[in-house]
Amino acid sequence: MRLTVGARPKEVTEIREFAEWILKVKDGELGEHYDGEVSIGLLGEILIDAADNPITSIIDFTYPKILYTINDPSYFQEKAILAPTNEVVDNIKKHLPENFQR
Repeated sequence: MRLTVGARPKEVTEIREFAEWILKVKDGELGEHYDGEVSIGLLGEILIDAADNPITSIIDFTYPKILYTINDPSYFQEKAILAPTNEVVDNIKKHLPENFQR
Protein backbone atom coordinates (compact mmCIF):
# COMPACT_ATOMS: atom_id res chain seq x y z
CA MET A 1 0.00 0.00 0.00
CA ARG A 2 2.88 2.39 0.70
CA LEU A 3 3.93 2.09 -2.94
CA THR A 4 0.69 3.73 -4.02
CA VAL A 5 1.09 6.90 -1.93
CA GLY A 6 1.50 9.83 -4.30
CA ALA A 7 1.22 7.60 -7.37
CA ARG A 8 -0.93 8.41 -10.38
CA PRO A 9 -4.12 6.34 -10.86
CA LYS A 10 -2.55 4.27 -13.68
CA GLU A 11 0.49 3.50 -11.52
CA VAL A 12 -1.76 2.51 -8.59
CA THR A 13 -3.58 0.04 -10.84
CA GLU A 14 -0.29 -1.44 -12.09
CA ILE A 15 1.10 -1.70 -8.55
CA ARG A 16 -2.03 -3.46 -7.31
CA GLU A 17 -2.04 -5.88 -10.25
CA PHE A 18 1.61 -6.71 -9.61
CA ALA A 19 0.95 -7.20 -5.87
CA GLU A 20 -1.93 -9.56 -6.70
CA TRP A 21 0.32 -11.50 -9.10
CA ILE A 22 3.02 -11.84 -6.42
CA LEU A 23 0.42 -13.15 -3.95
CA LYS A 24 -0.80 -15.70 -6.51
CA VAL A 25 2.78 -16.89 -7.00
CA LYS A 26 3.20 -17.21 -3.22
CA ASP A 27 -0.10 -19.05 -2.83
CA GLY A 28 0.65 -21.45 -5.69
CA GLU A 29 -2.31 -20.26 -7.73
CA LEU A 30 -0.39 -19.87 -11.01
CA GLY A 31 0.70 -22.57 -13.41
CA GLU A 32 0.08 -26.30 -13.13
CA HIS A 33 1.25 -28.39 -10.17
CA TYR A 34 3.93 -31.00 -10.81
CA ASP A 35 5.49 -32.89 -7.88
CA GLY A 36 6.37 -29.78 -5.88
CA GLU A 37 7.60 -27.81 -8.89
CA VAL A 38 5.60 -25.47 -11.05
CA SER A 39 6.20 -23.40 -14.16
CA ILE A 40 4.69 -19.94 -14.30
CA GLY A 41 4.76 -17.18 -16.86
CA LEU A 42 6.65 -14.01 -15.97
CA LEU A 43 5.68 -10.50 -16.86
CA GLY A 44 7.94 -9.28 -19.67
CA GLU A 45 9.07 -6.13 -17.85
CA ILE A 46 10.47 -8.10 -14.90
CA LEU A 47 12.17 -10.78 -16.95
CA ILE A 48 15.97 -10.60 -16.98
CA ASP A 49 17.48 -12.44 -19.92
CA ALA A 50 19.78 -15.37 -19.22
CA ALA A 51 23.31 -14.39 -18.35
CA ASP A 52 26.58 -15.99 -17.34
CA ASN A 53 26.08 -14.79 -13.76
CA PRO A 54 22.36 -14.42 -12.99
CA ILE A 55 22.87 -12.99 -9.48
CA THR A 56 25.11 -10.21 -10.78
CA SER A 57 22.59 -9.56 -13.58
CA ILE A 58 19.77 -9.15 -11.04
CA ILE A 59 21.86 -6.75 -8.94
CA ASP A 60 22.92 -4.74 -12.00
CA PHE A 61 19.33 -4.60 -13.28
CA THR A 62 17.86 -3.54 -9.94
CA TYR A 63 20.66 -1.20 -8.86
CA PRO A 64 22.22 0.32 -11.98
CA LYS A 65 25.07 2.72 -11.29
CA ILE A 66 25.15 1.63 -7.64
CA LEU A 67 28.63 3.08 -7.13
CA TYR A 68 27.43 6.57 -8.06
CA THR A 69 24.34 6.51 -5.85
CA ILE A 70 25.57 4.68 -2.74
CA ASN A 71 25.16 7.80 -0.57
CA ASP A 72 21.62 8.57 -1.73
CA PRO A 73 19.12 6.83 0.62
CA SER A 74 16.20 7.40 -1.76
CA TYR A 75 17.97 5.28 -4.39
CA PHE A 76 17.60 2.21 -2.18
CA GLN A 77 14.12 3.12 -0.95
CA GLU A 78 12.77 2.94 -4.48
CA LYS A 79 14.17 -0.51 -5.35
CA ALA A 80 14.07 -4.06 -4.02
CA ILE A 81 15.06 -7.56 -5.01
CA LEU A 82 12.40 -10.11 -4.10
CA ALA A 83 13.75 -13.56 -3.31
CA PRO A 84 11.86 -16.79 -2.69
CA THR A 85 14.13 -18.09 0.09
CA ASN A 86 16.66 -16.86 2.63
CA GLU A 87 19.27 -18.94 0.81
CA VAL A 88 18.79 -16.79 -2.30
CA VAL A 89 18.98 -13.62 -0.18
CA ASP A 90 22.28 -14.82 1.33
CA ASN A 91 23.63 -15.56 -2.14
CA ILE A 92 22.72 -12.05 -3.34
CA LYS A 93 24.35 -10.51 -0.26
CA LYS A 94 27.56 -12.44 -1.00
CA HIS A 95 27.67 -11.01 -4.52
CA LEU A 96 26.99 -7.38 -3.60
CA PRO A 97 30.59 -6.52 -2.64
CA GLU A 98 31.67 -7.54 -6.16
CA ASN A 99 29.65 -4.59 -7.49
CA PHE A 100 31.74 -2.18 -5.45
CA GLN A 101 35.00 -3.50 -6.87
CA ARG A 102 34.14 -2.81 -10.52
